[in-house]
Amino acid sequence: MKRGSFSSKHGSEMMQQPQARSFSLVLWLLSTIVMLLIYPFTYALAGSLLGGNPMLGAIGSAGFVGTLGGGTQALLLRRTLNVPAYRWLFATMLGWIVGWTTVSLFVVPSAASVFYHNAHDPNEILLGTVSMYSDEVMFGVVAWLVVGVAVGSCQWLVLRGTFANASVWLAASAVAWVGGALTYWAVEQLHGVGWILQAVLDTVLAGMVIGLITGMTLKWVAIRGSG
Repeated sequence: MKRGSFSSKHGSEMMQQPQARSFSLVLWLLSTIVMLLIYPFTYALAGSLLGGNPMLGAIGSAGFVGTLGGGTQALLLRRTLNVPAYRWLFATMLGWIVGWTTVSLFVVPSAASVFYHNAHDPNEILLGTVSMYSDEVMFGVVAWLVVGVAVGSCQWLVLRGTFANASVWLAASAVAWVGGALTYWAVEQLHGVGWILQAVLDTVLAGMVIGLITGMTLKWVAIRGSG
């Protein structure tokens, strides 16, 4: 009886590990990059359709992008890691809405207030671009961190039902989005590049950073933490 139980458990683990290893990091990267690329356009479109209200624009665009990207990821995760597809889709959509709405309500007004103050304060003006860049980086990192925590927390609620060590996902999501923010800002400092190419390049590279960190973490969680 014990031998049969051990064989059944061992066979289950052997079946799950190849599934985890078949997880496509490339497809995960592409879905992350596409989500970041289309968000600014959907934000502008949603804002115009909803009367120019930034909060409604954030909710509408985040809901659309979260649903589209979350659905794509859900199909990938269901096929390779047995993660419930509809739960992942809903969690991703909710995380994007909560994250970007929070940014619109709190981070953006705070940033606007600081930038306005700096632009009219003689002491700040004398500091030149150093203060401006530091504020830009700070608020950019905070905004992306908020989104990363919101999305990661919602997705963690799904992963914890499948993987025993899913809590790693919370830290990975936060680190990934902060890394993406810093990458985005670093590319923004390039000179001699057309604004269209730069806009695409910074978003793609930021998406690659986020996708690599979260994708590799997800694969590690699946292989090491089945439960």
